[in-house]
Amino acid sequence: MTDFLCDVVNYNSIDHPPFKEHIDSEGVVFYRRGWQEMCLGDFCQLVHGKSLPDKDRDSSGKKVPVYGSGGVVGYHSVAYVNSGGIIVGRKGTVGAVYLSEVAFWPIDTVFYLTNNDPWDLRFTYYLLKTLRLHEMNSDSAVPGLNRNNVHALKIEISGSNYERKNIAKILYEIDALINSKSNNSNNSTNLEKIAEAIFKSWFVNFDPVYAKQLAREAGLPVERAAMAVIAALCSPREFVENYLAMDKALSKKLASMNSTERATLTYTASLFPDSFIDSELGNIPRGWEVQSLSSAMNFLNGLASQKFPPENDGTDLPIIKIAQLNRGVAEGGGFSSNKIAEKYVVNDGDVIFSWSATLMIKIWVGGKAALNQHLFKVTSSKYDRWFRYFWCKH
Repeated sequence: MTDFLCDVVNYNSIDHPPFKEHIDSEGVVFYRRGWQEMCLGDFCQLVHGKSLPDKDRDSSGKKVPVYGSGGVVGYHSVAYVNSGGIIVGRKGTVGAVYLSEVAFWPIDTVFYLTNNDPWDLRFTYYLLKTLRLHEMNSDSAVPGLNRNNVHALKIEISGSNYERKNIAKILYEIDALINSKSNNSNNSTNLEKIAEAIFKSWFVNFDPVYAKQLAREAGLPVERAAMAVIAALCSPREFVENYLAMDKALSKKLASMNSTERATLTYTASLFPDSFIDSELGNIPRGWEVQSLSSAMNFLNGLASQKFPPENDGTDLPIIKIAQLNRGVAEGGGFSSNKIAEKYVVNDGDVIFSWSATLMIKIWVGGKAALNQHLFKVTSSKYDRWFRYFWCKH
């Protein structure tokens, strides 16, 4: 077989038929200058941790983290490793990879490794995270990671320490950005709580409708009553019982808004009726109807993903299982072929409902993935995503 070596070229501009035929039949292999293939054990060596039972740990003095396969499991006054290092789960949480930037104690359920260069250490950490060590379970009875098998893994790595450091620095900056966003998760949680409170007020307790009904019965402006409640200035009864103060507060609120905000509040208030009708669920707003979730939305159960094994051609989809849904990332769920029906593909923004074992509802933001069984993808041609999400959650 003839090999061709070239720089990047435009396929359509190639005027050498044998070269095109080679690409069509064999594909393209990209070679990076200075990179070499080797066994992982030739680049770094895993070392067994040392047992440290709970009764022997002294956390009254210096707080040295004690690492097990599940991460930090306690603290001790003395370090077994007097520098930063990498910890790899050996028994229990097989293949989990952790980075300690301080001296630590790795117990006997983990391997560890060190490196005097902090950036080389961080590069090795990122490298190990890509190797799917969690899939290398060598003991069916008790989960375990075989060190020899790990050392035998083939890796492709830059021979330049400078290039490895630069890669580590770029990945570190990405990590820092992710952590920065994670630190804002409390704000996101608070926003969701506010949205959920609004949903419950409007669609479960029917507060704007009650406000209009009470205002109508008291001879007060019904639209302003609904606007005051929607603006969270008062409850429906408070508007009627303390009308002058609440109406003044509403006027002040409207004065602080721009024209678009005022128009939105006015229009939203106009959407709610001012009375109720009887239904099988009790009083509901006039003009509304009772529907089951299954008639208002589509609940698509996921696939038995083992029937669609990965093809290992670079196009496979990560699988979302209950654990992945809970964590919000697809890592660790395995892979399936991308040739599954499009309806079973999950994209960012899809509403996913776990109906087995752990009940939960999430809006997926973990990237394109395959939907596993025991999870519903909740869709509707009529109702918006937020409406589907909060009704399923409620």
